[in-house]
Amino acid sequence: MEQRRHDPYPWSWEAPAAAALLAGVVMVLGVHVGRGIACMISGVGFRWVTADALLTSLGGIFSSDPGAGLTEPVTGVTGRVLATSIIVVEVVFVALLGVLGYWVLVRWGPGAMKGVASPSEAQQLLGRQRLVRARAIIRPDLYATTTTAGRASRPPLGRLRGHPSAGRRRVPTAGPVARPEHLYARVQPQPRWGGCRA
Repeated sequence: MEQRRHDPYPWSWEAPAAAALLAGVVMVLGVHVGRGIACMISGVGFRWVTADALLTSLGGIFSSDPGAGLTEPVTGVTGRVLATSIIVVEVVFVALLGVLGYWVLVRWGPGAMKGVASPSEAQQLLGRQRLVRARAIIRPDLYATTTTAGRASRPPLGRLRGHPSAGRRRVPTAGPVARPEHLYARVQPQPRWGGCRA
C-alpha cells in the first residue's frame, strides 16, 4: 500500500494551466472586491465594476483611482484605504486558494490513494447505523429469528428450497454412534475359477 501511495501518476499540462487560470481570476476579482469594500468603508456604498472593464480598470485602481471602471464617479476614498482593503482581501483569497489546493492534492494529487473510500463513504457503508440495519444478514443466528407484530420468524436455512443443507438428515453430535458391523465384516476369499480342490 505504501508503495502504491508513493508511485507518481502522470500529470499533463492541463492541471497546472487550470490552477493558474483559477488563481488569476481569483486575484482579479479580489482587486475589485477590495475596491468595493473600500468604497463601502468610506461611506459611498459598495461599487462593482462593469463587465467590459473587468481587466482594463486594473491599471487605474493600482494608480489609486477608486472610480476606474465604474459608471459613476467616486469621491472620498483615499489611496491608503483603497490599498489596505485590496491587500486584506487578496491575503484572504490566497489563504482560501491554499486550503483548496491542499485539499485537491490530498484527494486527487500524485500522493493520493487511488480506489480508496473517503471517511464519509466508509462511515456510510460500515458505520453503526449501517451495521444495525444489516444485523440480520451479518448475524442471522442472533437477529434473524426475532418476530415483530404481524411478521413471522425467518425459517432455518435447512428448510429453504434450494439451500445446500435442505433435505439432509442431522447427525447427532452427542452419544454413541451405532457401528454397522456387517459393513466391517471380513470378506472370505473366494476360490479362483479353474483351481484345484483337495
